[in-house]
Amino acid sequence: MSSLFVLYPLHDTTMYWYMTVPYVFFPAVMMYAHSLFRHNHLFPGFILAFFGAFGGYFSPPYVFGLTAIFIYERKFREAVLFAFPGIIYIVYYFFIKYAFSGIEKRINSSLTIADYIRQLLLQPLSFIDAAFGPSYWLKVYYSIGSITLLSGLIVLVIVVFLLIRVPLFSKQPDVPKSLFIGLFITLVFSFAMFALTGLYHHSAFNLGNRTTVYGSLLIALIIAILPFNRKTVVVLALIFIIPLFGLSDHWKSWNVHQKQIIENIHTNASLKALEPESTLLVTGNIYSRLGPFSHIEFFSMPWVVNSIFHDWVKNKSIVALAPYIELDNNSLVDPKFGGRYPLGSKIYVYNSEANTVSPIALAAVPQLLASRPREIRHWVQLTKGTWIESGIVALSPRLTYLFL
Repeated sequence: MSSLFVLYPLHDTTMYWYMTVPYVFFPAVMMYAHSLFRHNHLFPGFILAFFGAFGGYFSPPYVFGLTAIFIYERKFREAVLFAFPGIIYIVYYFFIKYAFSGIEKRINSSLTIADYIRQLLLQPLSFIDAAFGPSYWLKVYYSIGSITLLSGLIVLVIVVFLLIRVPLFSKQPDVPKSLFIGLFITLVFSFAMFALTGLYHHSAFNLGNRTTVYGSLLIALIIAILPFNRKTVVVLALIFIIPLFGLSDHWKSWNVHQKQIIENIHTNASLKALEPESTLLVTGNIYSRLGPFSHIEFFSMPWVVNSIFHDWVKNKSIVALAPYIELDNNSLVDPKFGGRYPLGSKIYVYNSEANTVSPIALAAVPQLLASRPREIRHWVQLTKGTWIESGIVALSPRLTYLFL
């Protein structure tokens, strides 16, 4: 089950983007602490529970979901001790949030009760789509299409080996009902937590798919209790093993490509010669492509653009032309991240695909924006102008940018 949870293709971000490894590491710590509690090793379990609870803002759903297991089993002493670190972390989080300015605040302070209810409705809907609906099956399909010959041969060996070794029939393993309840409550608490932010929704694509780890834990349990026979091997090959290798190849290929782009930027003499007061517009390489879908973010994030170009160009204003960037009164506006970039008389375009720099007139910027390729980040974008768009925007106005 642990391997299924860690490697499940739904949240490939947590495997290949090291900043999100804590999304699986600290839950593992919490679950190990829970195991220690169950075996009456209360002191080391309590220490690890503290460590896991303070791993980050993502810990409370695990704390209270795993606590629910003890409550269901009427182990109230263990429940109180296990929940205590999580309660302390929440108190600490709110103290930091209100005591210090300039701290990243993930809870939307302007969120009304009506807004929260709308966000809460969107959470399970987006998760069902990401984990079981069209999004996941599209991801599986295009992940399989990304697999290389070597990975394909490795998959073939693994699947053939499993088909030979497993029996034709096997019994379904027994799993305590309390475990199902606890992991389901973990998922529900994650819905409640993400609804408070107004920022996170479940998606099978892009770096945001790290939010699906909570549900992946429950899915891993469901898969783990299936009778392990040849039919199960075939199912696992289609929904887990082959997509896993395909996504691995996709991430490796994109990493090589990113390194080449960064090298191009750092060695481009034309970029170094630009005037400090000029504005640099960056096109191309906004996302990786998994089939027709824009998957892994690159130049779409302003801080990534700044870190790559910083110290290598003199420009103070550098803007990657992500699909939601708009022109308003001679300024480029980023409605997603809240940026605004005035355009002066000197504007240049860096084509990151061709590694070329060219000047552009302010009057030509609208045409440049109109010529951007469409970035499909979710299949619902293909429903623009329908009731699906209206429903999504009604539940979360922030997602309007998807349909621009």
